[in-house]
Amino acid sequence: MTVDTERYLDFVHGVTSEPSKDFAQLLARMTELESVTDADLPHLLTAALGLTAEAGEFTEVVKKIILQGKPYNEDNVFHMKRELGDICWYLAQACKALDTDFNEVLIEIVTVAICGSDFHGFTGKTKSNKTLFGEPGNFYIYLSYGIYNCINIVTGKRNWANGVLLRSIAIKDEDERIASGPGLLAKRFGLNRNHDNLPISIENGFWIAKGANSKQMLDIVQTTRIGISQAKDLPWRWYLQNSRSISKRAKGDKTPSKNECWYPSSFEGS
Repeated sequence: MTVDTERYLDFVHGVTSEPSKDFAQLLARMTELESVTDADLPHLLTAALGLTAEAGEFTEVVKKIILQGKPYNEDNVFHMKRELGDICWYLAQACKALDTDFNEVLIEIVTVAICGSDFHGFTGKTKSNKTLFGEPGNFYIYLSYGIYNCINIVTGKRNWANGVLLRSIAIKDEDERIASGPGLLAKRFGLNRNHDNLPISIENGFWIAKGANSKQMLDIVQTTRIGISQAKDLPWRWYLQNSRSISKRAKGDKTPSKNECWYPSSFEGS
């Protein structure tokens, strides 16, 4: 069999992008990106090339140990550790380029791994969850079981799926259970999917402020989450122990009497 190498080279050249084969086009593309985005291109390119190269060097050591008879000894283990250190160096360059850090990257990975599909950012940004990746301080509102509106506040920073679910709120001079669950809370304040991505501000009629008698709130209970199917043992739920407006208390935590409980001075959450 004879391979027409000239024809193959012409084919490769034809399907290769212009910036990949023409320096002027490469500079033009870099200039275009810098003018329309805030991308840190030097760090990003350094990270991409460095991670690939150093990962290859780590792989080369492993290959020689497993496939070519090189001994698995202290020297070669040390060599692999040094290569991991080099990988971390370029990982730091990538974090710099993406305006993040090691901790944030690890939290994202661990959250996805542990929570699975119960984590709303599990599949990445989609049409239905894009608000969660958006501007911190905005509402992220979704339907639970296709019935109940659940009110979340986007936290952290843009392009990272961070949010806090509001589970209950105590309201002055109203029934203590009127907003004692995500669905009831949304119903009481008339919030629904139409308010998704709305900034939480006085101008929009919804805001968060420190309560006048917040010193009376006392202990905050940290407990496991409820209403989910995965990672039920994670202690990612908090509530005021002396509030009677909790949707569900932790096991063994009794509801305080009306004489012992905390009451809001106005609209104050629990």
